[in-house]
Amino acid sequence: MEKISIGEAIAWIGLSILVIWIILKLFGIIQTPLIFEMTPIITLALIVGGFLADMKNVRRDVKDIKLEIRSIGGGLVRLGQDFNQLKGEHDIIKIKRH
Repeated sequence: MEKISIGEAIAWIGLSILVIWIILKLFGIIQTPLIFEMTPIITLALIVGGFLADMKNVRRDVKDIKLEIRSIGGGLVRLGQDFNQLKGEHDIIKIKRH
């Protein structure tokens, strides 16, 4: 099972609050002054903040993947050089045998 990040948890909590608030407002259960009308905007800010926090983790992971790819690329270059050296040694042995 995949672990949920803090940012994702904050975003889901904010989204849940927003949906519940909208449903209660539509049915007239919530009749609030203007200051509380700002609840959706504040909740939306929480959702965006959660996703931005999660994006920071994604950027870090992408950076790590890039470093690993560079490392693999360097290994492939060395492997190619070793192969060419081995091929050259094989050709020398082949020439000496004939």
